[in-house]
Amino acid sequence: MGKIVLFLPNDDMIGQAMQILRNQEYFIDVMKRVDTEHIVEEAKAAVEDGADVIIARGNQAMYIKQNLTVPVVDIRATGQELGLLLTKAKAVSGRERPRIAVIANKNMLPDTTHMGEIYGVELLVYVARSNIDVRLLVRKIAEQQPDVIIGGSNVIKAAEEFQIPTVYFSLTQDGLREAFRVAEMMKYAREIEKKGNAQIKALTDHSFTGILRTDKNGRVILANELMKSILQKREIAGKEIRRLFPGLEEWEIRRVLEEGGAVHSSYAVINDHAVNLIITPIVVENTVEGMILFCYPVKKLQKTSMEVQRQEKVRQFSFEDVFHESQKMQQCLHLARAYMQSGSPILILGEAGTEKRELALILYHCSELKYAPSWAADCEILDEIQQEEQIFAEFLEKKRAADCEKQVLFLWNIEFLTKRNQARLCDYLNRFRQEERNETASGALKLIATGSNVKVLEKTGEFSRELYYLISGLTLEIPALRYRKEDMEQALEQYFERYKKKYHRYFSMTKGAKNLILEQPWYGNFIELERFCEKMILISDYRMIREEFVQRLLNMEEKQETDADRTDVLPEEIMNLTEKELEEWERINRLLERYHGDRQKIADELGISKVTLWRKMKRYEMK
Repeated sequence: MGKIVLFLPNDDMIGQAMQILRNQEYFIDVMKRVDTEHIVEEAKAAVEDGADVIIARGNQAMYIKQNLTVPVVDIRATGQELGLLLTKAKAVSGRERPRIAVIANKNMLPDTTHMGEIYGVELLVYVARSNIDVRLLVRKIAEQQPDVIIGGSNVIKAAEEFQIPTVYFSLTQDGLREAFRVAEMMKYAREIEKKGNAQIKALTDHSFTGILRTDKNGRVILANELMKSILQKREIAGKEIRRLFPGLEEWEIRRVLEEGGAVHSSYAVINDHAVNLIITPIVVENTVEGMILFCYPVKKLQKTSMEVQRQEKVRQFSFEDVFHESQKMQQCLHLARAYMQSGSPILILGEAGTEKRELALILYHCSELKYAPSWAADCEILDEIQQEEQIFAEFLEKKRAADCEKQVLFLWNIEFLTKRNQARLCDYLNRFRQEERNETASGALKLIATGSNVKVLEKTGEFSRELYYLISGLTLEIPALRYRKEDMEQALEQYFERYKKKYHRYFSMTKGAKNLILEQPWYGNFIELERFCEKMILISDYRMIREEFVQRLLNMEEKQETDADRTDVLPEEIMNLTEKELEEWERINRLLERYHGDRQKIADELGISKVTLWRKMKRYEMK
């Protein structure tokens, strides 16, 4: 059974409490006189000894509440007790209508409305928030020239300096009786709560689902045995949920705790357990008081000793490795988590310099396939014969002959797969689909492919339509950096700090310089931005990088790009163009190369229609 513990600041109040308890009106388990400076350590010791409820007054009650989670009952003055104190103070002043100041904690005072009129005094009430404020507060009150000050021992000590008469804020038995009554009710409620928690614990500990509950700040309050087993931790109470589940995104937790959002489900691999996570907020009277996380084990991953050794040699991968402050990227990662559960091909699209390969590797290392053998081929750097040898002869044929478990094939830049090899890959994927459907497959294949303009090539007939539909059912489109301003800012700060440390050049950057960098489109995405930051650190002659320097550097970059695009001898048809027309010709040429002839994207970039673009290209005799 829990205990009720009473802490009082002086022997006077101890005597009053003992008189009440002798009459057997109430029962207090422990009663102790405690000085305020020792109240927190005494309260901690009482809780360790089984205290369920603590009764205290004034600053002592406030300090216990600030440092412990145990329920605290405040000893409040009743209206009658305050009236007796005012009568005593009036007698001390010797005046017919004295000015009396009352200094006390807010939780000690009753309703003081009309008190001054009833007892014939001018009443000034001041709330003391902590001991640190008392001396300054008394000095401020002294300026109001009170005739008497009513307060605790700290107030009386401070008032001596100003030679103001004082009355100690003592209580009669009324306030103590009320505190004892409330404490007994609170103890009864705690006992009912304990029984309820014990019943819930019995249910959750025998559940086939991992269950965890947090407070409104995302700190764990309790977890069942299965959840502790999955996390491989015995003591998790008080820990932040985001640290226990690094796979959970910050925005996902915020959505539940701050917005009370709808039930959220996610997929993750935790300590070799593939699990589904469902999070739901605990809402009390339209206020989110915490959340409950349900962890449904899907399967336990099996691994050989060879796979364990291989896994120990590779770095750890996480969705946290990808910049994802922007909403667009958060949505992309949300889809990626969902797709991890599927055995179907995944196609990751994005411009050059985006995190296509990084995301592909994260999908592999963070899923249940993390121990499966894998093979990677870059279609862009392989000719048709090399593609055939490395993808088909070296991997797919050997896989079928080996009668092995599921394997993973990474195909980087799949749009460069030749037409003949596209047809062969179609044939393999269709065969694997049929075998899986008939449950005759000796081992399945997981394909993760990356590309840039696969959609465009499929529409123009340069990429197999059948292969496109085989691999594009689960497509992840990584937004370009220019559409992810929050991620661009985070990347800029990271790259700037990285190269400062690498080259021991500890620079700073003005807000104007930073904003100018963030305004750029960075068509090379993270690669271009990172190289720019490195160059900026290397060639700056000043510790403070300003906007003017960044602009000069950007102009240099643009000139280099223009010079690279120019040929030594300009085509005859543009020799007589004006400087403005020549700039337009050069820009269209660059965009034709960047977007691989996609006129819609070029027109969008120039802010003109496709018809206008066609007319300009015809005028400049561009193909």
